[in-house]
Amino acid sequence: MSETVNGNHKLVEFPPMSKARTNWLSSCIGVASYVVSVGGSLELGKNAVITDCTQKPDQDLHEQKYKMVHDLCHSALGVMGSKVYAFGLCSNGTYRCQRFSLESEDCESVDVAFDENPPLTKLKGLVINEKLYIYRLGMSALVFDPLQGKIEIEKSLEEHLSEDSCVIGNKIYSLSSVDGCIHVYDGHYWRRLLKNVEVGYSSHVQLVNLRGNLLILYKSGKEVWGKEISIENEGAEVWCEMVMKMDRALFVIDHIVSVTL
Repeated sequence: MSETVNGNHKLVEFPPMSKARTNWLSSCIGVASYVVSVGGSLELGKNAVITDCTQKPDQDLHEQKYKMVHDLCHSALGVMGSKVYAFGLCSNGTYRCQRFSLESEDCESVDVAFDENPPLTKLKGLVINEKLYIYRLGMSALVFDPLQGKIEIEKSLEEHLSEDSCVIGNKIYSLSSVDGCIHVYDGHYWRRLLKNVEVGYSSHVQLVNLRGNLLILYKSGKEVWGKEISIENEGAEVWCEMVMKMDRALFVIDHIVSVTL
């Protein structure tokens, strides 16, 4: 996201990431100035791919690849402590968890107590209270506690959690499909922001932490619109405008992550 001299906002092409190997089933998170991507297919799931976002636009793409202990077709990612945790579905049809540090290529398996034969489905990880909360498309949400080494179904998450959810200030923010409003989860229950947030009808919405505020990106025809929401002022709109226009309407907003540059 770039802010112009006259105060307008726009999405600008970032060549390093446009060349990165991801697809809609990949999981991506921002860690400092890096984007970490895992999974999306059997081939992509063999490595964690680390992309340095400080690369210059005219540089060739430089990626680091960390060999995973388990090949993860679909995964939920989260940073706890100094480790990136990857929980996901292996090629043998079972859930596995592993962790690694960006400072080393050592990846280790994490024992988890969870017995389920899951179908193939998209996953997303969200970390609050040093626990990994896991969204599963069309299935019950999960919570992983690394201290206890166990995963449990978390019923309190399910009412409003979605794949567009994000974390700001140790809370989960989500655009609910129930009432079309932004809801906030603190690890115990959901509450609605005081001010309703309108984004119009769009099946392609993504939320992200933008400098401590909530940025909503959504598709409208051939256009991508952005809306910044103040967290401190309980949902007050900071700005809303078109940030990119595409050549055609056949596109989706797959991934949105926040990094520090």
